[in-house]
Amino acid sequence: MINLDRTRFALEQAQEVVKRDGFAPQDAFASHAAGYVLIVFSAEMEEKIEEIIKEFIRSASSEKITEFVFKMAGRRIRRREISDLHDNLRHLGKNWQQFDVAVGEENITQYGNFITQRNNLAHNPGAFTISWQEVQGIAEIGEGVLIALQEAIRQ
Repeated sequence: MINLDRTRFALEQAQEVVKRDGFAPQDAFASHAAGYVLIVFSAEMEEKIEEIIKEFIRSASSEKITEFVFKMAGRRIRRREISDLHDNLRHLGKNWQQFDVAVGEENITQYGNFITQRNNLAHNPGAFTISWQEVQGIAEIGEGVLIALQEAIRQ
C-alpha cells in the first residue's frame, strides 16, 4: 500500500496550527504552511518514485544490475514532473497513456501545479502562488499518481 505518511503528517500539523491560531486561508502564514507541505510532498514523492522503479528493476534483474542502473541514472529516476514519469515509463517499455487515464486529467493538472509551485518556492519565491486550500488534497493526489505509476510499471 502506498501512503504519503510524512506529507499527511506535515499537512495535519500545519492544519492544526492554522486552525488553532486562527489564521485565515489567505493569510501569509497559511501560504508559508502550504509551502512547507509542498516541500515535504516533493521530497517524499522523489523517494516513492525511486522505490517503485527500483522494485520493478529488481524484479527483472539482479541486485548488482539494479544498483548499476541507479548509479548510472542518478537523480533522473527520482524526478517528479509528469513528463519525467512518462519518460521513465517509456524507457521501461510501458504505456504512459494508461498512467494518465488512471490518474485522471484533473489530478494530473493539480499534481503538475504542486510540482511547479514547489519549484517556484525553491527557485523563484515571488512566483509562488498556491493557496492553502489547494494543498488540502495533496496526499490523495500524490498517492493516486504513485499507485498509477506502480500499476503502469507492473503491466
